[in-house]
Amino acid sequence: IIYANDIEILFELCNGSISEELGEIAVSVLENLENCISKAQIWLEHFNVKKDRAFTNAFDNGFEVSGIYFGKYGVGHQQKPLCEGFTISFNAINYYPCQFTVKFYRNMHPFAVEELVQ
Repeated sequence: IIYANDIEILFELCNGSISEELGEIAVSVLENLENCISKAQIWLEHFNVKKDRAFTNAFDNGFEVSGIYFGKYGVGHQQKPLCEGFTISFNAINYYPCQFTVKFYRNMHPFAVEELVQ
């Protein structure tokens, strides 16, 4: 776990260390973080117009990056197969308990948004 400007950065370890491939993905993402956040914001704005969300007004005050995860995660409803890439999580500003996570493939293309109510 690394903290940078109040953003939690997590890495999945393989045999106690970060794999070379995951390290390369992380470096590329961090070098292009602003672009990745812009892509994520487009997905969040599209997600915001859906009426079936738990908290439809969570974005009223905006949102901020709260964490980045590099590793493997499930894709789709069954959460299988595992995909290696990264996620960027956003907290709704002044609207606890909502958090939204945008999942990205390793090539920095987003493909899903998840809403987490804590």
